[in-house]
Amino acid sequence: NPAVNVDKPVHVDKPATPDNTSEVPAVDQTKHSDSEQTNQVPKDTTDQNSGQVPAVPVSRETSVTKDNNLNDVVLTAKSFPLLHDAYLYDENGEVVLTSDPQKKSVLKKGKTISSLQNGHVYVIKGVKFYQVGKNQYVKVANTVLQGPKRLQLKHNAFVYDEKGKLVKKHGKSVLLPKNKWVSALNNADKFKVNGVTYYKLADHQYIKVANTVVQPAKKLKLTHNAFVYDQNGKRVKKSKLLKEGTVLSALNGAEKFKLKNKTYYQVGKNQYVKVANTL
Repeated sequence: NPAVNVDKPVHVDKPATPDNTSEVPAVDQTKHSDSEQTNQVPKDTTDQNSGQVPAVPVSRETSVTKDNNLNDVVLTAKSFPLLHDAYLYDENGEVVLTSDPQKKSVLKKGKTISSLQNGHVYVIKGVKFYQVGKNQYVKVANTVLQGPKRLQLKHNAFVYDEKGKLVKKHGKSVLLPKNKWVSALNNADKFKVNGVTYYKLADHQYIKVANTVVQPAKKLKLTHNAFVYDQNGKRVKKSKLLKEGTVLSALNGAEKFKLKNKTYYQVGKNQYVKVANTL
């Protein structure tokens, strides 16, 4: 029989034994720090049952440490003077109470606060706050100077300086007339000087708050018969003679008015009686 050519089997490499290790693509496992999540209020870890209000840092420049799960980041505080009395709030926007449950924690106007995280602004329930301590926040509005408010004087008003002393010009005390309009700075913010409450005007000048308020009428009894006069010091012809013993209501806390060198009380619209008739 003729020889048949048969292909020789082809040598095949045996598959390599698989290695037990395999290369895993690198995954970025870096965590985002809390500081990258703006306007998030950090959770409080203080004892809620202690009832104690932590002290507020007031140093000019303070360093604080913030945990961001990777490392410690040192942040600098930024200082602001309070332009109004300010309550302390917690992370829920609720006023912080003192150890006395009936009293609220309040920082007085003029105090310098240190806003953590370099003055970072947090928004809680739509209101902007600075953080000044652990779970302690102050409204940003309490550090902002507001525009002036116009007020009308209800009495003649002397002008005072920041020490409560009369301001003088050419040797005479400066007196603003009744009904004059004045601009009280910082939305009519009130200041206490020697126990008296004032509004601050321009150029470090002050007027008493009492001079912008209408006082309640004061009861007075006539000790003599009295005629009624108008704002020009002339007798009102149609008015009757007021008899001795009549009780009158002197307007605006029995404020006195000078009309033609005579002193009067106002007892009605454009109606005045002489002070001498009540002595």
